[in-house]
Formats: sequence, C-alpha cells, structure tokens
Amino acid sequence: GDYGEIPEKLREALRRVYFSNERLINLVGDFLNISRIESGRLHYIFEPSIIADLIRSVVAEFKDFAKDKGLELSYQEPKEALPLARIDRDKFRQVIVNMIDNAIKYTKKGSIKVETSLEENSILISVQDTGIGLAPEELDLIFKRFSRGEGATKVYTEGMGLGLYLAKRIVQDHGGEIWAESKGHGRGSAFYIKIPALTAEVKRAEQFKEFVEKI
Repeated sequence: GDYGEIPEKLREALRRVYFSNERLINLVGDFLNISRIESGRLHYIFEPSIIADLIRSVVAEFKDFAKDKGLELSYQEPKEALPLARIDRDKFRQVIVNMIDNAIKYTKKGSIKVETSLEENSILISVQDTGIGLAPEELDLIFKRFSRGEGATKVYTEGMGLGLYLAKRIVQDHGGEIWAESKGHGRGSAFYIKIPALTAEVKRAEQFKEFVEKI
C-alpha cells in the first residue's frame, strides 16, 4: 500500500507472487548453504533465543498461504514458558520455514498443527499435518540429498529434495536431532525436532562471560 490503495483482487495476486518469490529465495539459500556445508564454510552465530517467538512469527507468515489452500494452520502455545535455546536464529528459522512450507504443500485438506514442549533438558518442536503421509521406507530417505517421498513427487513437482537434507544438517550442528513419523500414505505426517535447552547453569555461565567481556 506504499503507492496507494490496492484493490482486493490485485492484493490476492500480489500475495501469490510474494510467496512464489519467497520460495525461490529459500531455494537459492538452500543451494548456497549446502555448498557451504560441504566445503566446511557454513558458519553459525549462536545466541540465546526464545524458540516460541521464532515459531510464532513463521506460523503468522504462513497463515494466509495456508488459508488460500483451505487449510487450518495453528500454533499450540506451550503450557509453561520454555527455557531459552542457543541457536543461530536465521538458520534455525530456515529449518522451521521448510517444515511448515512442506506441510502446507503436501496437505490437500485438513490442518497443520505446530507445537512446542519441554522434554527433560530438551525443547521438542513438532509439525503435524493431515497430508499425503509417508511409507515406512521413506521416513529416513527424505532426509537425504535430492530425495523425496513417492507421493511428494506427484503432488508438488517443483521440489528439489534439498530442504529436509539441509534441515537435518543444521539441526545436527545445533546438537539436536530431527525425524519423521507417519502411519502410511494418505494418513498424514509428523516431523519432530529436539534441541538442547539452555539450562540455568549454562545460562549463568554465558551471562558471566558477557559480563567479563564488557569489563
């Protein structure tokens, strides 16, 4: 609206152009990051962060896209405030974007639910959908480079099979793990990420380090 009022019909077209552009940007980013990973040049800037805030912002960004497909996208707030996690915000955000974007692309009807919770000293993130689902033999395959589930190649032909491969590498570099679960084709999927929470002891050590550096 910076250059005047936008008619609703045009607004819809611009929104679609925006999401197409964002997907191209993410694809180029995936290629660049994979190149950096394989050449040992991918650097991280880790900092204490609130995971829930990051996820909430990504869900809000994809709300309209999900609505366009007639899907319900929701974020289930944790029952209690989660501890901080030490992450590279930009790269970890890319992981969450990939997971939610995939859930929307491969779900024809129903819903996508995103949740976060605390499991002992780890933060668990889940993205559950009512989409095309996965066969048991595909659950590990989809995290390999240029690999996609059988149903995925039919529903979305433009995918490159890079997003989950990159997500796994980034999550592992955060000291975490990522995996998928599904009861089979046509029965939806659930993707999980578990990363270490920033415990009180580690948090105090980092605060002390920051204090010393300022002296």
